[in-house]
Amino acid sequence: MAYFTIRLELNNHDEGDYDLLHEEMEKEGMIRVIKLNDTIYDMPPATYNNVSDQTTQQIYDASTRAVKRVIAKKPLNRRNEPKDYELIVTRDPNGRIFKLNVNSDRSKLPKNRVLLA
Repeated sequence: MAYFTIRLELNNHDEGDYDLLHEEMEKEGMIRVIKLNDTIYDMPPATYNNVSDQTTQQIYDASTRAVKRVIAKKPLNRRNEPKDYELIVTRDPNGRIFKLNVNSDRSKLPKNRVLLA
């Protein structure tokens, strides 16, 4: 298993675009929390977690598909500016070290999915 951290920021987004992004990212297996020792922590805004046997390229491609689905729904924002994104994927086979807030927002928990780590 590898531990992936995905940072995906929307540029020129409209209100509600991040809500759509969270839904699309979850469809691709990316979640907004981390579990460690039975405690669930929130990822920072626009940051996602994935624990899997996938490659960095596969996680990058899945994240790209998700964000492109969001942008395709409405490619221009209210000010008629094109929407775009910035994306970085990091992989660590040994886990991660972090300081995060304990989860208090149940909406960030993945639907119908067991948290591994």
